[in-house]
Amino acid sequence: MASIRQLPRSAASSSGILRIDTTVPSTLSSQGLWSIEEIPGKGLGLVALRRMMPGTLIISEAPLITTTSITSLSPTRTEFELSEALASLPLDQQEAYISLHNNHAETDPAHPLAGIVRSNVYPLGANAKVGGIFLNISRINHSCAPNAVQYWNDLLGRETVYAVKPIDIGEEITLAYYLGGSSVERRQVLLEQFGFWCCCHLCSLPADELAISDRRHERAQELDRLIGDPERCENEPDTVMIACREMFEIFEQESVQDGRLARLFYDAFQLCNLHSDLARSQCFAEFYYEAKLNSEGAGSHNVLEMLAVRQRPQSHDSYGITNRWKSSVKDRPEFANVDEFRTWLWKY
Repeated sequence: MASIRQLPRSAASSSGILRIDTTVPSTLSSQGLWSIEEIPGKGLGLVALRRMMPGTLIISEAPLITTTSITSLSPTRTEFELSEALASLPLDQQEAYISLHNNHAETDPAHPLAGIVRSNVYPLGANAKVGGIFLNISRINHSCAPNAVQYWNDLLGRETVYAVKPIDIGEEITLAYYLGGSSVERRQVLLEQFGFWCCCHLCSLPADELAISDRRHERAQELDRLIGDPERCENEPDTVMIACREMFEIFEQESVQDGRLARLFYDAFQLCNLHSDLARSQCFAEFYYEAKLNSEGAGSHNVLEMLAVRQRPQSHDSYGITNRWKSSVKDRPEFANVDEFRTWLWKY
């Protein structure tokens, strides 16, 4: 089964050819949605100036710099090219770039400009070899329970950030640089790749609550591997649906609203479609569509792809490998309440 994976912030190579956009990247800051402020223990970050609901476009920003990795170039050469490129920018943009955090200042002091790229680059799309530096988005700090997600919109040529949870006035806007298993695993990866020990709300829970959360996240990783096994999806669909249901319950308990939830809906859609269950696959297609619309906007290729599929799930390539769960869209029953619907949807 295919999976839609959220792209984290990249720990990219320092080698590369850099293209400079000398126009000032425009953002939505003029609408007063957020401000850049000092965050205790973190440095600078983005703080909400208005209450934002899921689906709110927080930032739409063009990259100041894009880089294509070429392994034959040395870090020294990259540093030289970057210094020349930055010299062509207005002074305020040069200063803004230099003020970005460098996770490699101690380990690689000879290449500070390249270190900033390595510390702040975001991949420009799924499996992209090109990354971008965004002066405002690069200020958004990490949380293992983020309230926003980033997405590269190819049609616009811009990185977007959408709220996926309600964000209150004065609350910090956060993204996930890495979404792993337990707090121990997450903290170790974040320390190695980004140079900080995570003290987000999730990692700072009391020991007993953190232990429960860790077990849930570790279990979610196990379930994700099961759900992503094509052979089990075809031959043991009931087992896989039980795993999907359990993962959904974990996500509810952990308040997960980021790309992991959308991926679960997509996987459940494909599972039902695979076995010709159009009644349920249409529901999951709709949930996936809404999740992607909230986190990527109407111009997202994922949203555009699902416009037709949510009406006719059988038009998707995954449809009809078996007839084990065969149903039509019209077979969806009427429900008295949400609990009845959930019982039917997840095959309790």
